[in-house]
Amino acid sequence: MSGQGRRPSTAERWHRLRRSPSMRAALALVLAALGVVAVIYGARAIVRDPLGTSTVRAGEPVGGGVAAEPSSGSSPNVETAQAATPASTSSIVWALSARFGRTQFALAQTTCAGTPCPALLRTQDGGSTWQQVHSFTQADVSSAQGDAQPLIQPAGAISDLRFLDARTGYLFGSDLWVTHDGGRSFTQVQHPGVSVLDVAVHDSQVYALTAASCIQGGCTGRLEVARIGTGRTPAVTEAVAGVTPPGEVSDAGIVTAGENLLVLAHAERSGGEASGAWRLTGDALTPLSTPPACNGKTIEAATGLGATSRMVAVCDAVVTARSTSYSTVTSVDGGATWQLVGAGNLTLPTQGHVTIAAKDATHVVAVSGGPREALDGTTRSLSDIAVAASKDGGASWTEGSPTSRPSPGGFDSLQANQPGVAAVTRHDGDIWTSADNGVHWSRHAVVHGD
Repeated sequence: MSGQGRRPSTAERWHRLRRSPSMRAALALVLAALGVVAVIYGARAIVRDPLGTSTVRAGEPVGGGVAAEPSSGSSPNVETAQAATPASTSSIVWALSARFGRTQFALAQTTCAGTPCPALLRTQDGGSTWQQVHSFTQADVSSAQGDAQPLIQPAGAISDLRFLDARTGYLFGSDLWVTHDGGRSFTQVQHPGVSVLDVAVHDSQVYALTAASCIQGGCTGRLEVARIGTGRTPAVTEAVAGVTPPGEVSDAGIVTAGENLLVLAHAERSGGEASGAWRLTGDALTPLSTPPACNGKTIEAATGLGATSRMVAVCDAVVTARSTSYSTVTSVDGGATWQLVGAGNLTLPTQGHVTIAAKDATHVVAVSGGPREALDGTTRSLSDIAVAASKDGGASWTEGSPTSRPSPGGFDSLQANQPGVAAVTRHDGDIWTSADNGVHWSRHAVVHGD
């Protein structure tokens, strides 16, 4: 039977209709409309308020930063950062991480939608260029700006960082956040107390030092040393030990040396005395023994020397309007006992607190200025040098030699566990580096891409 005169089937009619120009145009419009809907829905699913009010439970991942397509396998509640554009923005750096090969991180003040906000910067070429990898658009930085601001900030603040390697790091202040992908995404970690004052690694575990009863500038409540759990939803899992300081604490930190852990806490500067020092003994923080050479004063600052139990510390601050001198002591048993190596042998400008860090077992660097107390109440000259270096474990000190005008605000966030030594000045937000263990210094402005 011939096919002429036969009525076409439904399939044949649909096939002819699909091939017509008018139908092709109509289908294209429909597909385009569906694409727009999908993009809008995807954007709404990805872009979230990073630090907004929520009902997140302890350890549950929440967003933080500039959003982009989530990486494979990541939690749908964790936001990820956009790829950075070429360098274009200058930032004020607040804190600097250790260096891992040619990778290093910095916490800086940048601008989010016209208002100041904290951002995580990263260099992968040893500091030649920087990129912004994450920003926290609703973190409270109203009182974290300038060179004379307190370390302890209001709720929601981020003011410091600690990276364990090129991928895992913690940003903290009142809040505590962790990244396991080099800053691309962050998970919020619930913690005791109000503020997180430090994060450190001790005996292959990550610990947080927290404080209770805090307002901007100080904490009067209990200090807690607590372990931070691992995995995709970390939380502070166990309070190891705690102590109530004798007065208001304006900053505190963890110092480790081998298997030993110390907690040093400071009050607002008054006669150069620290407010307390403790050593972790079992599940208790016991008062640190005061070396006789310190004349009854508490240890001001300490650092471990390499991976052993050796430590170097400074104490017995003698304060004048222009400068402060310190005695240097060492310990070979993690702070249980101390020996004098130099009476009044370290002198730095009177400003803020002293910070020391060790490059190795013999090279030690000391700076003054941080944290967050710059020029108030002092009469120092802009030519004063706020850094000193030792090549004999603190037995003697040499004044540093910056290659440009010294920072009038001193130094903060000293890092010695990297090639050379690096420090941050809150006064102008620049990074200073030394290739000869703290003797000669050069200055670097931080320009990055958003």
